[in-house]
Amino acid sequence: MRLALIAWRARLRSAHNTLRYHSVAKIGLAVTIMATCAATIWSTSQMAERIQQWQTAGDQALTAGLWQLCLGIWGGSAFFALLTIMQTLWRNDEMILLFTLPMSYATLFRMIWGFLFLELWNWLLLQAIALGSVLLATLDWQGLSWLLMIQLGIGMILCCMLLGVLLFVRYIFVGNWKQRTLAVSLSTLLLVLAGRAVFFLMTKPGTIRWLQPEPIAGIFLLALGITMGPCATACGRLYATTFHLLQGLDRPPGTWRLPGVTTIQRLLERRRTLSGALAVRAVTNQSRNWFFWLRFTVTAILLALAPVVRTPSMRMGIPPLLFVVSYGTLLPLVLILETAPNSISAEGQRLNLYLVAPLPLSRLLRAKLTLFLFPVLIIGVLVGLVLSHLVALPLAQQGQALLAIVLIVGSLTTLLVLGSTWDLNLQTLAEGMEQIILQEETPLSPRRLTLVNLCVLFWAGMLLLLWRLPPLPALILLLLFTCMLIVGTWSFSIGFIHHLIKNG
Repeated sequence: MRLALIAWRARLRSAHNTLRYHSVAKIGLAVTIMATCAATIWSTSQMAERIQQWQTAGDQALTAGLWQLCLGIWGGSAFFALLTIMQTLWRNDEMILLFTLPMSYATLFRMIWGFLFLELWNWLLLQAIALGSVLLATLDWQGLSWLLMIQLGIGMILCCMLLGVLLFVRYIFVGNWKQRTLAVSLSTLLLVLAGRAVFFLMTKPGTIRWLQPEPIAGIFLLALGITMGPCATACGRLYATTFHLLQGLDRPPGTWRLPGVTTIQRLLERRRTLSGALAVRAVTNQSRNWFFWLRFTVTAILLALAPVVRTPSMRMGIPPLLFVVSYGTLLPLVLILETAPNSISAEGQRLNLYLVAPLPLSRLLRAKLTLFLFPVLIIGVLVGLVLSHLVALPLAQQGQALLAIVLIVGSLTTLLVLGSTWDLNLQTLAEGMEQIILQEETPLSPRRLTLVNLCVLFWAGMLLLLWRLPPLPALILLLLFTCMLIVGTWSFSIGFIHHLIKNG
């Protein structure tokens, strides 16, 4: 227990010192708080309106609506928890140092589970404030039981996601073919059964009234007590076994590629330019990158869930045009939100090779921007066309939606790629797979996190502009904002790189 308290004090002291001595971290925290406050205000008004409508429709509609709200919150928690675990669990020096401390397996697992709450503090704060204010104001004591059940469910979701990732890595990622076959079969069976159960409960209104929050909260509390109590040692031993397997993994990167990747690479190799060389390097690296395929899988799942998301968006009063634009910009941004802030800053000492080449600096920036811009624009336009057909948009509104998608995705991609020069250090050298992943795949520095928060804030602001204004004035303002953002980030990136070269 004493070691656990020391580790928690060190973690909190590290966060305090970062905010105290790093001005960029203060800016990032301010942007995060502003975005959280804006999202809280908006979601509070929307939830209050929906709950009043459900109350008017009767107890059965109220229970069904609240369960839909719970499933949405738990799904968002699972998504953010998965990203956090994949980024920081094994590729984080802090976790490796924590494992070396002489503590029991149970304490180790409880601490890792608790650290997830610190990583997701902004999301947890947002949902707690919004839910607490709305449920207590509209449902009184009944709202308190729903709020308690949701918070216990979030704790259970984080625990299940942590165990799920550990089991995936242990038996699928580094397991033999027998373990992989058995694990995939059991996982598929459990997902099918869970999906059928949720579908049955959501389509049979008579069964919803039996799922009251009090007994479900008791089940969650009992499950958390068992997991963090008697089963914590077994869970910690699972983490230790997985950790040892990953640390002892010594094999070259896999050469498995999807059909057609080799053909694309050969076509790109014909272009003997800087853009062609960077494209060949990106295709080669990303085709072997598990993180890329994970992000691609998440994007495909989100696209498949579009018909499901459309139903609650209609109940919230979101027009079809805004739904197509918001979903069509979200999916391409999910693919690059983690890597684009590292596009130039991750080069480090490698950038010196580009700078000594007989090429202008503007060509390097254009090549980097083109490498990210073309794929996300193509994905955004294709997703926009699919969603326009799904919601049956008229032809004129389809053109407006595609233009808005191009402007939003183009401006935010430019912000992330060219703005990544802000964290550039020409002396940085990444050695080893862990440092390469931390440098190129995860926006962990304060400046990169600030870029990500600015991207999310601008994305929400532009969607709000499309919602509150008529289409033509909103598109004109989006065009002006895109031009200003591109010119501003272009001038900033060139000036910042020249400043680094001048000062060494």
